[in-house]
Amino acid sequence: MPSHPPREKLREDLDSPPHREGVDARPRADPKLGGRKARITDPRVRKLADGIIEAQVREIAEMKALTADIDAHGSRGKSALPPRTAQVTPDMRPQIEEAVR
Repeated sequence: MPSHPPREKLREDLDSPPHREGVDARPRADPKLGGRKARITDPRVRKLADGIIEAQVREIAEMKALTADIDAHGSRGKSALPPRTAQVTPDMRPQIEEAVR
């Protein structure tokens, strides 16, 4: 059986830099956008909010499945992989602009 860090170590790694680069530890809701239970009247904002909720639910399920797989079979990598930057990139611009139309 491959050796791998315990689940607690994986959680520590995910919660520490550089994985959380650019992430505010204290998220703030924009009063114009609201939260999950907010009364949203703009369909563009509702679509965006629902997409964010769907992505987060899926990503949490994926992380649980990956954690279980790593616990059972070990990690597939040996060295740290660099994280993506938390910045808008040129390839994101068309989708952002389309959301406003």
